[in-house]
Amino acid sequence: MLFKIGIKSENHSASIILFEKLFDNKELAKIVLWAKEERIDKQYYVETQQVIKVIKESCNEMIIKAEDFLLKLKTLISELSNEKISQIRKSFEELLY
Repeated sequence: MLFKIGIKSENHSASIILFEKLFDNKELAKIVLWAKEERIDKQYYVETQQVIKVIKESCNEMIIKAEDFLLKLKTLISELSNEKISQIRKSFEELLY
């Protein structure tokens, strides 16, 4: 979505903040932040056998949230007009200065 309005961001935290500020969509920003935290937890921390069942449930939850997120994001992208893109880019410039 950021790319669609002409913003390239390779920093996940910055992208989440920009998404929330520019598109005023706290719900979707919250989902992305949750997914980022889940990925970090699963990638960097060792899990015990007890927790493996919880991880499977967590993965199923993440898949459901990802599907919902993508559907909502595609809807938002399809609703972007040239005028709306201009407004968002102006808001982005105001954040910089």
